[in-house]
Amino acid sequence: MQETDFARLHGSAPGLRSALEDMLRLVLKQHRAGGGAILLQGAAAFPLVRPALLRMEWRAGQLSSHWGDEGEEGFDGLIAGAGSASRAESSFALAGQPAGRIWLRLPGPVSNNETAEQARLLAEQSAFLLQRHATRLWTLERWGYPWMLAGGSEGMRLLDGFIQRAAGSRLPVLLRGEFGTETPLVAAAIHACGTGHAAPFLRVQCTGGDNDPRPWLMEAAGGTLFLMDVEKLPLQAQERLAQQLATLASANPADSTACPPARLIASITGEPRHLVAEGALSRALLAELDYLTTTIPPLRQRLADIRALLESALERHGQNPAERLGEELVTLAGGHDWPDNWRELERFVARLSVMAAGPVIGQADIRQHAAWVLPTADRPADPVTGAPVTTPWEADTTPPPAGPPTFPAPPATIRAKAALVDRPGPSIHEPALADSIGAAPADHWVAMAINPDPALLQRLHPSLRRALTFLGRAYAEPISLAELASQAHASASHLSFLFRTELGLSTRTLLNRIRIQKAQEVLRNLPRLPVTEVALQVGFSDLSHFEKNFRRFVGLTPGQYRRGL
Repeated sequence: MQETDFARLHGSAPGLRSALEDMLRLVLKQHRAGGGAILLQGAAAFPLVRPALLRMEWRAGQLSSHWGDEGEEGFDGLIAGAGSASRAESSFALAGQPAGRIWLRLPGPVSNNETAEQARLLAEQSAFLLQRHATRLWTLERWGYPWMLAGGSEGMRLLDGFIQRAAGSRLPVLLRGEFGTETPLVAAAIHACGTGHAAPFLRVQCTGGDNDPRPWLMEAAGGTLFLMDVEKLPLQAQERLAQQLATLASANPADSTACPPARLIASITGEPRHLVAEGALSRALLAELDYLTTTIPPLRQRLADIRALLESALERHGQNPAERLGEELVTLAGGHDWPDNWRELERFVARLSVMAAGPVIGQADIRQHAAWVLPTADRPADPVTGAPVTTPWEADTTPPPAGPPTFPAPPATIRAKAALVDRPGPSIHEPALADSIGAAPADHWVAMAINPDPALLQRLHPSLRRALTFLGRAYAEPISLAELASQAHASASHLSFLFRTELGLSTRTLLNRIRIQKAQEVLRNLPRLPVTEVALQVGFSDLSHFEKNFRRFVGLTPGQYRRGL
């Protein structure tokens, strides 16, 4: 058996045990004789790994399997009674801690070296499956969704190996990847598969502004601080971060009373040396980050993973892949180059999960609801232009005609509302608003989240302080109520109650208002950026949902707002 023979096991599996059983069955079916066992040892540091023993044996031409709880004693008994057949044993670990053992017995013609190599390969793949499922359980608990990497291409196997080694270390990690690649999942996997998986994991979407990294490092102390798109931090903030990291690195490691510093994982969307040369990335910060580094391959370079990715995404959106995934969907998805990578595929599957009418998602569903994935010749005609429907990334970016705009400027009330939130720094907090925290309008809380005023934040409930701060820095990411409550150190129901009674808003409304405020900034600062890209940058995965919220809070469509500036 080769590594590629196990590729299909790295998609959506009903459970870790089922995936391990399928993997051992693949090896034994090839020889139609022999037997084997996989022992999950269990570890206090990883409660998801419960002790269990899988036995598998050819008997009367049939392959039988059984999971039991005999543990180490049962495994050692199998080895002692194996006889003289070609046999081998191997083991695997999670973050440097023993996690399981492999035993394999193959028929006589197979050499001991061949059996040993098969056992080694089984152990390696078992470790990769284990860490993927560990991440799945961790993200389900922390974020409310069962996220995990999927696919068995060469690029993904190399990434599994990197995660395995990085999870056993506390060195800084630098992740490189195009827009939309799985950098958040890789960062979560490194944390979830380490011995400190129960410690804080703070995810920060880096943006412009005078950001002070010290609160982030303090909040993530003992755990992991993940900075997404760290090159988008202003250089001054990057330099401060580099100084903080250098100071932490020089701390006395023998001081057992101090909380361990945060382990830093950062992602960038370019080649680091080029970003330094362009002035986007601090050379000092790169020196602090460039210890463990890897590149997440774009989806167009691993189209062999499409089926596994579709299965995983369907399962995550509450669908049964065995029922809804058809060959048409796999073939058409495999013919698209996915410029927005994994994030685009997630939106594609989420949309079809809801909108596809039949039990199996097919070409007709894609043509009606996600036609940009189809080849240009197969796309339906745009009802306005008559041309084939364009993808969200093929929007018209030609400059507007010279002369004054033909659409009227935003009403004065809209401009006044925007001015209140747009001004940088503490001055956005008007005295009249500060005098009555409980009666402050929604725009005030948007301003408080984007540019926090410590004095005013102290007047809020501690959970509201944490929630506002988190929304202000992570607004561009998918944020569930469960994750927000975890960041706020409160239950979901209590946090919802605090938002309603003290802020007069729901958590979702405030998040959408923050996103729309940031969208206005992007529309002003990047006048040629397609509206779809604006929506993606601020956290909206669906253009119609973005436009609906923009009109709701601003009173204009994004295009009307841009033309009226």
